[in-house]
Amino acid sequence: MNELTDPNTVSPITISGEIVGIPVDIGAEFGYEDAEPRLGFGLGLGAIDVGGLVAWLGVAEGLDLTTEKFSAGVVLRGDSLDELARHSEFSAKLAGGHWQIGDPQGEEATRIKIEKGNIGFGPGKPLTFGVNGVMDHTPVSIQTTGAPLIDYIKGDRALPIKFGVDFADVRLDLSGNVTVPIRQGPFDMDLKLRGENLTTFNETLGFDLPPLGPYRVEGRYAADDAGFKLTDSVLVVGESELHGNLDVDTSQTPPRLDVALTTPRLQLNDFNFEGWSAEGGEVVEPKADAVAVEREETIGEDDEPPVKTHSLLSAEALNSVNAKFDLNVNEVLSGEDRIGQGRLTIAIEDGRLTVKPLHMSVPGGSVDLEFGYEPVVDGVELTLKTLVDRFDYGILARRVNPDTKMGGKVFLDVGLNAKAESIGGLMETGRGHFDFALLPVAFDASIFDLWAVNLLSALSKKVDDAPESVINCILARFTLEEGLMQDRVIFMDTTQMSVLGKAEIDFTQHTLGIYVKPEAKRPEFFSVAIPVGVSGKFEDWGLDIGIVPAAWAGVSFVTSPLHVPIRRLFGGDKPLEGEAACRQAWLESEKPPEEPKLPKTKAFQ
Repeated sequence: MNELTDPNTVSPITISGEIVGIPVDIGAEFGYEDAEPRLGFGLGLGAIDVGGLVAWLGVAEGLDLTTEKFSAGVVLRGDSLDELARHSEFSAKLAGGHWQIGDPQGEEATRIKIEKGNIGFGPGKPLTFGVNGVMDHTPVSIQTTGAPLIDYIKGDRALPIKFGVDFADVRLDLSGNVTVPIRQGPFDMDLKLRGENLTTFNETLGFDLPPLGPYRVEGRYAADDAGFKLTDSVLVVGESELHGNLDVDTSQTPPRLDVALTTPRLQLNDFNFEGWSAEGGEVVEPKADAVAVEREETIGEDDEPPVKTHSLLSAEALNSVNAKFDLNVNEVLSGEDRIGQGRLTIAIEDGRLTVKPLHMSVPGGSVDLEFGYEPVVDGVELTLKTLVDRFDYGILARRVNPDTKMGGKVFLDVGLNAKAESIGGLMETGRGHFDFALLPVAFDASIFDLWAVNLLSALSKKVDDAPESVINCILARFTLEEGLMQDRVIFMDTTQMSVLGKAEIDFTQHTLGIYVKPEAKRPEFFSVAIPVGVSGKFEDWGLDIGIVPAAWAGVSFVTSPLHVPIRRLFGGDKPLEGEAACRQAWLESEKPPEEPKLPKTKAFQ
């Protein structure tokens, strides 16, 4: 006892006992530092429950974290609990093990395989805790900074805390005050999240997300046993800045998600999903062999198998959540083009996806769309209603080629109901109507891969191939029944010709047949207007010129000096051209078919 109280003596001590149920042997030294007792020791352990240790320190409860190797260095200073808490030092290192985040018994828990970690505090320094590991084959780093240890010992009180998470190209920061010991919630903190691309979360969430990014999210994050909310939030993608709230209710099965956003300006170029489809989905392959071997040496050989990512239109995705998404936009931009204002509502309820409505006001017109989609036991069901009035499709052309001079107006009226084994077979079983009209300017068929429009354009060039001739308008109205599309009217107006046509498109056999007959607007000497047809498979069609129509056109060509003067003399009024001609053809076709009975079209009314 004399040696222990002698300030000039350093006494070696061996301590045997338990820490949170783990037997330990500690080598230590006891002495004095500036007349204050000082105990310094180091220990090394195998597997240990770090969550239990953190709970013993009074920092947090419910932390499911274990490590395979644990080593610590401790320096205790002071002759009272208060002195020990203020002046002592502690540092620990972890290696191996796992951290289960979320409900350990639930399917939604996230598991991080630990490569290394650290815990530490010191005189006047905050308590820190960090882990580096692997989640879903992706490296993740979590760092937590709290308050000095003395603040935790003083009992229940709100203390400042910061969380920083790095996950691939994602950075998450949370800061605020929490009451110790920290439990699952409630939390109320400031959130900042930024990342390069949403696809980073594909494997973690199990869904094929769109390639959106770079992005940044900020807001007030609040969580409790019922779920979490993000209020006063801002989402920034490129030049677009969206404001609103997000609410997730996890007390329901499936969870409930509600999102409401508004923005003064939405730049469509910031949301370019080229190459991605909501019908996608892929198997995420594991990392390169060298990386996998390196990690196996650290965390064992129980890596998760590759994860199948489901498309956003899959039954797995649509049944995983009930949701509502509202977006209001004061101004929609596409590059330098100002499109108008719009609103969008998307809902998912009991596995059914609906878009009702998508509305956009454009100069001189509007765009309206309603959409319903549901995976069912034997396939998928779809309903679609679209009404486009005077939309400048030059805006779309400039998204493909910013230098194009292509422009004009498009009118579109579509109604479709279908059920099929897959999305690709919906046209084979669908019924409805498809009506469109184009008033093109500098039409360029290479800009859009729209076979119906491009095919009619190609035919118009065949029937009016004069170098100075242009297409004034293209009109086509079809009915669809059980995969067979038949025309109600096909009409084209070019500089010199008015063209009427007939068509039948069979989506079950992938065949088409289109026949057009030109007629000169003004009788001309030695003019040849030969009917032209196209037939064959979708991917292998050919041009037809019938022998009899061609022969009749030849007779007309030879006899034109006889009949042209008479036709010019008694030809009547000048024929309508451009939009007026297409409008007249549209109105003349406004006789509702007996079967199937379809909604009356509105685009030209």
